[in-house]
Amino acid sequence: KGKIIFDGDVDEAIELYMRKENVRNEWTEGQTECDYMDTSARSPYGRGGARIHYLRLPDKEAALYDTGETIRFQVLVHTHQAFSNLRLRIEVLCGDDVPVGAIPNMSLGELEANRDYEFDVAFDPIGLTAGHYRIDLVLFDMDEFGTVYDQDLILPAFRIEVMETADINWNATNWGHIRFPDARVDIL
Repeated sequence: KGKIIFDGDVDEAIELYMRKENVRNEWTEGQTECDYMDTSARSPYGRGGARIHYLRLPDKEAALYDTGETIRFQVLVHTHQAFSNLRLRIEVLCGDDVPVGAIPNMSLGELEANRDYEFDVAFDPIGLTAGHYRIDLVLFDMDEFGTVYDQDLILPAFRIEVMETADINWNATNWGHIRFPDARVDIL
């Protein structure tokens, strides 16, 4: 085992610890909307040319989904600069922060500077099994060589719980977090 050495005073250590705790608790269990104007969930590594200001899960009283149910959210983005093609990456992680999958490159189109844009996003979680999941959102742009420039990262943007509706109690520890479609079986 290693150890971490913190170089700073007690107040700085407490502030750092509380910031880490706030990131985990920014989106509370079951919540369906969040204002990100001033949030500790925002990564300091984004360039800031565009920012996510607000997110909500429409038509949901709680962030609960059945297995296979489409995940839909609306997000308000403010641009500080113009983009020829701003993009969105959706990253899905299970409750213990292990990556499950991503939608790496969704085009939001050409956007003008200093404007607010609202987007309605829906994606099929391809059979996520019962459990708690974290959804991270990253706004980015890309140059002609495919180099990515992250503009804003909300980690996590929101959390959901997926409930198993099938006839089996899913064992994610042994079987994973994705349920594939049923296989075809023929007798020979």
